[in-house]
Amino acid sequence: MKNESERYLYELREKGQRDYDSAIITAERRGKLEGKLEGKLEGKLEGKLEGKLEDARAMLAEGMSLELTSKITGLSLDTLKTLHSE
Repeated sequence: MKNESERYLYELREKGQRDYDSAIITAERRGKLEGKLEGKLEGKLEGKLEGKLEDARAMLAEGMSLELTSKITGLSLDTLKTLHSE
């Protein structure tokens, strides 16, 4: 009878270890996926901002007012003043 209870405890420990390992693997995969998605989102946002900055530089170079450039690009006047002084 002792062998059955020892075997049962052994199987429970093994199952617990497998469940733990599976949870770790799942968490790692989820973390990697979230990291990739976050990286893509950050890249898109940086690209959009860089595009707006390029457009603003071109508008200011053509003599467009800071206010109109701000209205069109959505960039703040402070940001545009910094660009304009570069």
